[in-house]
Amino acid sequence: MNSPFTPRIIRSEDADAVTRLQTKIAATEKLQATMQAANLIVRNRRLSDDEKVAQLFADCGLREPSSRGML
Repeated sequence: MNSPFTPRIIRSEDADAVTRLQTKIAATEKLQATMQAANLIVRNRRLSDDEKVAQLFADCGLREPSSRGML
């Protein structure tokens, strides 16, 4: 049932469960920090839309289509 394209369920009896959970938590925290930074940029009234897109790419690594979608 587990394919390489779907994440494997982390079970408490897995030998590496703690490590996998810590990795998952770290990735989620990183995503949250990125989205918080993006939110600050999007809400900045001093920047034009083009400046916001450029800053979203530079600071958050978001590509133009994703950035335009946020605006």
